[in-house]
Parts: sequence; C-alpha cells; structure tokens
Amino acid sequence: MEDKAQIEKQIQLLGEKFSDSGQNLGAYLDGLLYQRYLTYWDYIHLDTLLSLQVPRTHFPDEEIFIMYHQITELYFKLILHEQKQLVEDESGNAVSFTEKLNRINNYYKALISSFSIMVRGMEPGQFMRYRMALLPASGFQSAQYRMIEIYATPLELLVHASERENFSSENTIEELYEHIYWKKGATEKSTGEKTLT
Repeated sequence: MEDKAQIEKQIQLLGEKFSDSGQNLGAYLDGLLYQRYLTYWDYIHLDTLLSLQVPRTHFPDEEIFIMYHQITELYFKLILHEQKQLVEDESGNAVSFTEKLNRINNYYKALISSFSIMVRGMEPGQFMRYRMALLPASGFQSAQYRMIEIYATPLELLVHASERENFSSENTIEELYEHIYWKKGATEKSTGEKTLT
C-alpha cells in the first residue's frame, strides 16, 4: 500500500491543478469511481483499426495491399510528427535534433525493409487483376508523402527537373508550386491533359 502522506500530497497537487483551471477535484474523483478501466484494445481503437480494410474485389491478396498502404501512411504520420517538431524547435539543441533525425531514419528503414511485402507478399496474378479495379487511386496521391517532401527540402528543389534551372529561392511559393514536379506526374503525356491521379 502506498504511503498515506504521499497519497495526501498527490491529492493536494491534483486539487491545485483542477483549481487553477476553475474545476472541482471532487467531481473528477467521483468520475474515477465510475470509470471503467482502460484496456489496450480500447486505447488504440483496435476494433476500428481492424475494420478499415474494405476490399473492392474478391481477391484475397487485396487486403494485404490495403493494409500495407495503411501501415505506410501511419509511418508517414510518424515521420511528419518528427519533422514538425524539428521545424518548430528553435532551441538549437544538437542532441534533440539528432535524436529526432534518428527516429525519422528508423521509420524510413522500417518502410524500406517492409517493401518486400509488396514485392513477394502477394500473388502477381491477383495483384495485376485487382489493381485495375482500383483506378484511378494511386499511392502517388498520398498527401502525407507530399508534406514530407515539403518539410524535407527547399521548395525550389521540388520543381520538375526539366524546369529547375529557371527557378530559385527568389521565386514566390506560388510560382514554385505551379511548377512542382508531381504536377507533371498527374498529366497524360500523349495529350497533356490532367488526369484524376
């Protein structure tokens, strides 16, 4: 059993915390009496997570394809989480900077090593058939991937390689964005028309 003085001190500190925000500690203590214990599956919303794989075809391997891309997007979210902190940190602390950079590198290592799931984890015959049912959806449309790129490099370096010599950091964001490389990726080469991708 915990030391009584320690518990009293913790209650006092909680009282101060809630008092500072104009709330009543007693109401929160009542809530603790009725609150059910938190479980692992509730905390990570496991039932919701496992219900997010909704294949569009009858091919079993399509579910692998969906999960792989969902996992990739979660890693992208982790990378962005670290990149945002790096950008917002004005402390100049080299240890913190290096730690966050190492985290980002670890996420990339996991992504790179997991690509074998796409290469060897699905039957090629199934993949070629169900992939056609998913058009025009493409990983090229990942907004998080685009954000990672924008966080990672000056915008002039994202201008399409064929036009990059015409641009520099002196150009406005709007000018640079109009010539960003992925806009050419969403264009049908033979007609020059924009595609849904």
